[in-house]
Amino acid sequence: MKARYAVPLVGLAGFFVYDNAFNYSTFTRNIKTVYTAAIVAIDYKINFNKEKSNQIAELHSRTATKIFELCKANGGLYIKFGQQLAGVPLPESYVQLFRQLYDKAPWSPYEVVEKIIQQELGKHPLEIFETFTPYPVASASIAQVHKATLKTGETVAVKIQKPEIKAQIYWDLMVYKLLMHGIEWIFDLPVAWSADYIRGHIMQETDFVNEAQNAEKAWEGVREEPLFRNTVYVPQVHWDLTTRRVMTAEWIEGTPLVNVEDLKVQGHNLHTVMTLVVKVFADQIFRTGFVHCDPHPGNILVRKHPKYHNTQVVLLDHGLYVQSREQFRQEYALFWKSLFTLDLAKLDSIAASWGLPDVAMFATATLARPWKRNQRLVGQKVNMTDAYEAHSRAKARMVEFLQASDKLPKELIFIGRNLNCIRANNKYLGSPVNRINIMADWAVKSLGTRKSNTLRGWVAAKLDYVTFQTTLAIASIGFSLSTWFAQVLRLIGFEHKGFEQVMDDAMKRQLEEQVPGIKFDDQLFE
Repeated sequence: MKARYAVPLVGLAGFFVYDNAFNYSTFTRNIKTVYTAAIVAIDYKINFNKEKSNQIAELHSRTATKIFELCKANGGLYIKFGQQLAGVPLPESYVQLFRQLYDKAPWSPYEVVEKIIQQELGKHPLEIFETFTPYPVASASIAQVHKATLKTGETVAVKIQKPEIKAQIYWDLMVYKLLMHGIEWIFDLPVAWSADYIRGHIMQETDFVNEAQNAEKAWEGVREEPLFRNTVYVPQVHWDLTTRRVMTAEWIEGTPLVNVEDLKVQGHNLHTVMTLVVKVFADQIFRTGFVHCDPHPGNILVRKHPKYHNTQVVLLDHGLYVQSREQFRQEYALFWKSLFTLDLAKLDSIAASWGLPDVAMFATATLARPWKRNQRLVGQKVNMTDAYEAHSRAKARMVEFLQASDKLPKELIFIGRNLNCIRANNKYLGSPVNRINIMADWAVKSLGTRKSNTLRGWVAAKLDYVTFQTTLAIASIGFSLSTWFAQVLRLIGFEHKGFEQVMDDAMKRQLEEQVPGIKFDDQLFE
């Protein structure tokens, strides 16, 4: 009888030994994920009810800790997932924990890097490069970057995919898809509609040949716009030293956008820098439709142009892009224009075609500032004192919002991430520009340049654009006066919040009014 159970147990033990020793714990970590997800789901099912509404904050804290520990232990894509959770409107207990995952990711030792380069490029690093730094200059969840010198003397950046990613990526994303369907089934939340789309783009992000192609396509878009000539740059790829797991590109000496004081010391005007950043991504969203979906401060360098010495923005990390459909690109530009001109009929029409029943909710998410038809900055307080009822209503609103998810353009998933990064970048630099005005201007510009077969149509389009520009100019004067007033207050010793901080505070207040009983972290929108 004992022998009957011994064989399966030995086999199971052997499987886990192999998985941990030779397969980067691929299956072990995903079994752990399913187990943790089940525990969290059961906890919410049992304890999230009206009778225990006074314990909801403790419930959130308990489950957040479980998910955080899972992400930290599993590493890889789980770190990336946890970082995303830190940037969405979740209770304070979640945001504070997951913000810790922004710390520098662990890196693979040089021996591992040597092996990957030999597998991918067929030679030892020092047979290909004159010099190669053994320690990475940057490390993230999927890859790390080393500085090297070619035999010609040119300095290059060599991006190396971490060895475990190749083994883990497929199963990690399959488990992610499974969990999305599980959440939808257990909690009746429509979240599975986006799983395949997100999964496909994350898979593309781990293919460095795809990233190199994205970089070249982004550079083509930059060169098409005269404004970006000499002011925006994309490092050039060395295709002979690029594979699916290794990418070699031109090394750029520049200052990361996050180093604000260094930018000032180097003579860069923060208004100029941020204007270029907002405009280049607005151009991608509204003109080319080929959009960088991860423009956080570490992926943007600032330098003096090597020849003309003007400020130049350099775009890095082109792994995650979305190519918008032409119809969506035009509708999205029109949506932005209509938000600015309060064309409610057009807003309702576009929202209906996208299956969105709540224009105000989507407009608020798009602008990253509270938006209502009556133009009040923050909505009226919701008369709910019971936290459970508040959460239930929030869930019902989300279900209603996504009830026609088959119509919702999936481009919005990643474009929303781009917009959030732009907002956070502007805030980090002290809100030197009105990003909403710049985005709206670019949206209307993309519509105003449409060709017409008739003189009447051409004149109408130009008049429409001039009318909008007048409105925009008035709004810009207001922003300039506000900025000037803030500078005066600072000079005389008074603290004054920037444009983005005011918007973030308003968003936080609105969230807490809509979901009473939950306190959101002060740095939720960082």
